[in-house]
Amino acid sequence: MEPTDILLIVVIIAAIFLLIYFLFRNSFSTISLKEYIRKNSDLGFKLEGKDYFIEIKDTKYKIIFFIGGSNYEVTLNSYTVWEIREGQRISLRYLDKMLKDEYLKIVVVVGSNSKIKRYINENEIEFVERNQLINNTYFCLIDELKLLVDELKNEEI
Repeated sequence: MEPTDILLIVVIIAAIFLLIYFLFRNSFSTISLKEYIRKNSDLGFKLEGKDYFIEIKDTKYKIIFFIGGSNYEVTLNSYTVWEIREGQRISLRYLDKMLKDEYLKIVVVVGSNSKIKRYINENEIEFVERNQLINNTYFCLIDELKLLVDELKNEEI
């Protein structure tokens, strides 16, 4: 076998691994999001335009699904600026257009297993609890959405 043949095989294998990585990096895609909404129809999702809403006790909540990589951390630097850590990579997301409207919101973080954090000031960070209202918005992981909706229905918050 020639050295160029070995190099070609290595390049092909690397290309296959990169392709698999990019295909499955956002494992919770739009298709599986629709599947999640279908399976959890008891939560009362309503699609209006491009946005999902849930109505609980005459209060309309806009549901915002925040989909990141396969395992990432979300830290709220401010209400509209979020820090996303995915391994060694850190990026900032500016979400002022998405979060600025009159509705109460529930931001559902999809794909992360880490608790959501927020900066209180320059030196202090706290964990965001699902029942903690921050600027008319609740934040929760996708596994906690049913619990949050139940708490809102039962007025435990």
